[in-house]
Amino acid sequence: RFLLFLELMREVCKCKKENLGVFIKGLGVKNIVDFRMRRVLDYTHVNFNKEITLDMVADIACLSPGAFCKYFKNRMSRTFFSYLIELRIMHACKLLRQDGSYSIANVSNLSGFKSITNFNRMFKNYVGITPSNYIRQLDFE
Repeated sequence: RFLLFLELMREVCKCKKENLGVFIKGLGVKNIVDFRMRRVLDYTHVNFNKEITLDMVADIACLSPGAFCKYFKNRMSRTFFSYLIELRIMHACKLLRQDGSYSIANVSNLSGFKSITNFNRMFKNYVGITPSNYIRQLDFE
């Protein structure tokens, strides 16, 4: 069994490594001990592709919207909506890397963006290139 395990580990090491989000500075989810923050992040990770309002997440954290904004920024070093956009963009990149079965409009919709214009602008802000250029770069790899 141990030899089989070692062979398996060797095969895993041979696998192509894929960078899942170079542009994201680390979402900062590791080692969250705070129960309140864990509830907010769990809710956000499950519902990121739906509409999430400040009032919703503030209620989950049992804080007022203003207090929640300060609370989140102190613990995560970014605003809640910046975090949410990064999460959505990361999901969009994952969908765009798939076999091309999704159009950019579908990816935008599936990632929780209401308009494709906003999606294109946010994608370029976070990734540095437009979604269509991102797909072209994937084709060259």
